[in-house]
Amino acid sequence: MGGGHLRTTAVPLKSDGSFKTGEARQQIEFALVNLRKTVADALQALVFLTSADYISALNEIWARHFATPYPNRGILIVSAIGIPGIVILIQVHAYIGT
Repeated sequence: MGGGHLRTTAVPLKSDGSFKTGEARQQIEFALVNLRKTVADALQALVFLTSADYISALNEIWARHFATPYPNRGILIVSAIGIPGIVILIQVHAYIGT
């Protein structure tokens, strides 16, 4: 955090430190719930997905977690996230005040 800005990353991480793997829609929801616990007002998000097939689920779930106007968002399709079985990673820049 610096100058009222926070940069963070959200993944489908459970409270016990293990990762929620399996169905993509559930992972996306879990990652967004985790993100919303950290920041209330994201300015910009960069979403990494392991398949373009997950974009429609992301869009649907995103709309439930953020109000319009939505944060500026980019989506990258990658071959892997770095944790076996994980399909989403979200990097966020938020302004949290001074």
